[in-house]
Amino acid sequence: MTLWKLLRDQYMHVLRPTLRSPPGVEGGARRGYRSSLPSRTDRHQSIQDNLTALPLPAPLRSEHPAPRVRAVRLAWLATGWFLLLLGGTPPALSQMPLVPDLRPDGLGEQLHAIDRMVGEARFEPALDELRRLSQEHPNEVEVLWRLSRVKIDVGFDFEPGSDGQQRLYRAGLEVAHAAESLDPAHPEAHLAIAMASGRLALVSGLRDRVEHSRAVLIHAERAVELDREHDVAYHVRARWHYEVATLGVIARAALRVVYGGMPDASLADAEADFRRAIEIEDRIIHRLELAKTLVVLDREEEACEHLERALDLPLHAPRDPLYQAEARQLLVELRGERGSGSSQSTAKQ
Repeated sequence: MTLWKLLRDQYMHVLRPTLRSPPGVEGGARRGYRSSLPSRTDRHQSIQDNLTALPLPAPLRSEHPAPRVRAVRLAWLATGWFLLLLGGTPPALSQMPLVPDLRPDGLGEQLHAIDRMVGEARFEPALDELRRLSQEHPNEVEVLWRLSRVKIDVGFDFEPGSDGQQRLYRAGLEVAHAAESLDPAHPEAHLAIAMASGRLALVSGLRDRVEHSRAVLIHAERAVELDREHDVAYHVRARWHYEVATLGVIARAALRVVYGGMPDASLADAEADFRRAIEIEDRIIHRLELAKTLVVLDREEEACEHLERALDLPLHAPRDPLYQAEARQLLVELRGERGSGSSQSTAKQ
């Protein structure tokens, strides 16, 4: 083998994620450092479990608020609800095993071991290892975007809104930006920013919440542009479109008055992105969220088909049983409503 071929192979297999599965890894694992194996650590919780009351800041609690204060209150409530849901997108996913590392430092094998820890939900040991590697390889984007994701994972288990959680989320966002500055064309770096921004939005003030939510869209879109086979990037962008599109006219008007509004969103875009995510990798969470979108679009029969498919898919991620339970409940509700509607029509005849 010539020196040129050796260098070329080292670049293609180590510095860039491979587009082909290594031996023993099946279809969904073909997209670089991601897989559909049970090692995925999807931190998303079901919407019903995640939604909590959103307290208003003291200045907004007057009995007869001025018009601008009322607008701020509506904006706070609106952004709080959809950002709570945005923050529910997976903050981190396990990555597919790295191809054999050709470099003498063995970094690929070390990252492979860390990915296994993440897949087993051993976030603290993974964080320790990534901190060590970030000291040894401060300019390695593959280390930094993983470090950002694991910080978010660890912070997720803290008390909501606690100082410790806020510190980890901010640190995760800072590290994600550092990764992106090292390689602006790396899709995982942009996705790390989107995920960290979504989580940090939950524990920030109103103005910062709006800015972080905009960052979710910007960097999810950039991740899609850079990797057209990244199902999670499509899912994050789809969730953003869904939540913003369903805010309602009054809430959007309040946001526009106070903070200049949000970028345009549509349920059609949400549906298209969820469908694209399913094409890339058929996962329970993709089917569930597409079904919810179809319900809002008054296409309940299609929604039921996707919910049934979600119940038939094998479990791959730790949260998949929760997603299936939610899918099963929604399916029962939809079938019940359609059944009662049919009964009423028959009675009228």
